[in-house]
Parts: sequence; structure tokens; C-alpha cells
Amino acid sequence: MLLKISMFSKKYAFFYSCAIISAIIYKMTENSLISTIITVLGLSISLGVAYSNDLLGIWLLFVLAYDIWGLVPYANIGEGVLHWYDFNVILAFLLYIKFIKMHRKSVYGIVYGLLLLFVGIACIQSKTIYNQSVLTTLLTSRALFVVIAFWPIVTMVKSGRVTKREFVDVFIKFTRWTMKIYWLTWLFENMGVHITYLQTGLRWGVRIYINPIFIMLYFFLALHGAIYKDVENPFGNKAIHNCIYAMLSIVVVAQGRSAILYMLIVAAIMLLMSLRKDKIVKYSLLAIVVAVGLMCVPQIRGVVLDSLAESQNSNGGNIAVRLIERKFFEEKLVGHELFGVGIPNNHDDNSVAYSGKYIDPVSHKYNNYYLEDLGAFSIRYQFGYISYILYFILLIFGIIDGAQRRHNSNLSFVGLAFLMFMLLNCQLLAYITFRPFGFMIALIFLEISRMEERTWIFNS
Repeated sequence: MLLKISMFSKKYAFFYSCAIISAIIYKMTENSLISTIITVLGLSISLGVAYSNDLLGIWLLFVLAYDIWGLVPYANIGEGVLHWYDFNVILAFLLYIKFIKMHRKSVYGIVYGLLLLFVGIACIQSKTIYNQSVLTTLLTSRALFVVIAFWPIVTMVKSGRVTKREFVDVFIKFTRWTMKIYWLTWLFENMGVHITYLQTGLRWGVRIYINPIFIMLYFFLALHGAIYKDVENPFGNKAIHNCIYAMLSIVVVAQGRSAILYMLIVAAIMLLMSLRKDKIVKYSLLAIVVAVGLMCVPQIRGVVLDSLAESQNSNGGNIAVRLIERKFFEEKLVGHELFGVGIPNNHDDNSVAYSGKYIDPVSHKYNNYYLEDLGAFSIRYQFGYISYILYFILLIFGIIDGAQRRHNSNLSFVGLAFLMFMLLNCQLLAYITFRPFGFMIALIFLEISRMEERTWIFNS
């Protein structure tokens, strides 16, 4: 039996209503305190609903991981900001407690056991190096604690409380819902109507800085359906359409150049690994023809060339900026290479020098260097060389593990593709530390794909 989107709409109707009212009140009054209280009221009731129903629990985890799609304002608490994904940690703990006696053994669970261990080591390092309190370090790293949800989600599926088919269905429906909201938000932004609290900008049009991980996973899931039509395929005969839809969401709404580039590279690799030899030549020639055809369009060629020029500009391009950022953090890391410098807080007087803030010599104001721009280096900076090496061991192990079952399991295919993306993109984006929930879902895909596979096909 397929899950209906109305199930998640009706059960969380009060929560959604509070979120909408909260956003409207903030637009009218610009009072984040009142809007936050209203949203928290709806959220508190929803936590009870999520605790009592496994599928609803997974859905709310997804919603909070995406900061309620950026539609509800954040709450300013002193110099800090309360994000809605912070509440995901509360839900993760609730679900962990609920399933603590039912935990199933998991291959990838050790990843998050080690991550939590390194957070403990980071507390010691932060205290030792710049005298930051343990409590401050724990609060600064609070987003990482959402990975505790790994064990209850895996337990739900392995115990049969939630079938693999249902889990995949929840993921697909949520991601479709998310892409629709982002497209609607993008259209409003282009009309000059600001309804999002996510960061926006301009690249080849209005850009919204969304979290792209679920859309990437969705793309690879649809790609599997397009390649292996005779095995499990949740998209029916619409797999290619869904591939295009997901890619357009990344290209038009997110406009992340590295995400687009490496998604296409990984897609090409997965096709070469999966197609028969006679079809490899056919699809390779087709891809070349399409690429040449697109580059013949002046507008597209202009966007590509401008993006390349901007990224390589020595006076402020992405490459130049990231080299400066890398040099700044490398200097701070000297003498602390083994276990890193811990997790510095932006607003703590003792740790501010290690957080990426620096005083501009001209304006004498604080500016920011962003550790999340530097990919896996952020792991080495915060947790040291040991964790850095273990991270790459994880990627290689996961790639080998997923490759063995990619033909028979769509979840293995997706996990394999995403870890390959992470390996290729390891110097650019720090998904495991700064977007831990999406990375966790990729590992959950690999974990539950190890269960006995069954073939199932249904139309979208």
C-alpha cells in the first residue's frame, strides 16, 4: 500500500498552520519572538505525534532537517541563532530512547559512534587550546547530534515496523514536496516577493542557497530506475522525467556549480558501470552531441564561460577565496594536527580567532572565513588527522560495499553514487559536518540495502 501525502498533511495540519501564521506575523511585525513562540507551540504537539508514529517521525525529521523549507524565520537568542533543525536533535533523542531496547546491529553505525567520540575529544581540545567551556563546545556542535537518529531509523526498517518500500516512499514524497516549495519560492523571488529566510543571491539568475543533498539522492534514485527498468523502480516509466526535474532544481534554483559538475560526472560513471558495452558508445556519442548543441546556444555558452572566469578570478573568485581561507585555517592548525583545534564558537571571546573570524586591517571590523567551504579539510581542522583518514576509509568502504549490490538494490546504487560524489567533491563542500542529516540518510540507504532484497515496481 502506497503512502498518501495527505497522511502527512492532516497529521501535521496544526504544525503547518502555526508555521504559516508565524511567517505572516513576522512579515507584519518583524518580531521574531512572537513568531518563534507560535511555531514552537505547533512543533511541541508535533513531536508527540512523531513519537507515536514511526512514519510521521521520519517525515518530521526530514522537515526539521530542511529548516521548515526556510519559510519560517529563525529566532535570535542573544548573539546566536536558533535554527529549526536544532529541534531535530530533540526528536532524534526521543526516537533513540523509544528504540533503545530494540537496536539492531549496523555496519555503518560505527561511523556515528566515532563521530560522537570525536565531538568529545573536540571538547577537550577546545578547552585546552583556547579555554572554551565544554558546554559552549557542545552547543556549538549541537547540529551534529542529529546523527543519533541513525539508529532508530535503521531499527524501524530492520525490525519491519517500517518497510524499505515505505521508507523510500516517504523520502520520495518529501523530496518532491521540497522541490515544489523551492520552485515556488524561486518564482516569488524572481517577482520581487521575499518569502524565504534562506540566503539568496545572483549567479545566472536568482539563486537560493538550499540544502541540495536530498535532491541529489532523488536524482540518483531516479537514475537507477532509468537504467534498471526490470528491478525495483519507484518511478515506473517516469524515471528519466524525474532525473531531469531533479537536475533542473539544482541548476535553476540552487545554481551550485560544483554540485552540477560532479553530479554529471558521477551520473556518467554510473552509466558506464551499468550499461552494456554496445550502449556505452551510443550514450557517449549522444552526450557529446547534446553538450555541443547546448554550447552552441549563446546564452548557455555565456553562462558557462562567465562562471569559469568568475571562479578563477584572482581578485575574488571562488578558487582564490578558498585558497586564502585554507591558508588561514592551516596556520591555526599548526601544532594541533593529530586531534584538531576542536569546535570554536563564533561569539566566544576566547575562541573567535579559531572560528574563521578575522579583523580587517582597513575597516578594523570582523570578517568571516568559512570552514564549510573547504570540504573534508573541516574534519581535519576540527577533529584532526585521525578522523580525516577514517573519513576517507569510510568513503572507500562505502563505495566498494555499494558497488557490489548496485544492480539489485536501488538504495545501494544511490549510496554508492553519493559517496562517489563526496569523494570527488571532497575539497569543496563539508557535507558530513555542516549538513550531517543528508549524509546520514545516504548511509542509512546503504545500511538498509544490506537487508534481503525484494523486487517491487509501482508508478509515481
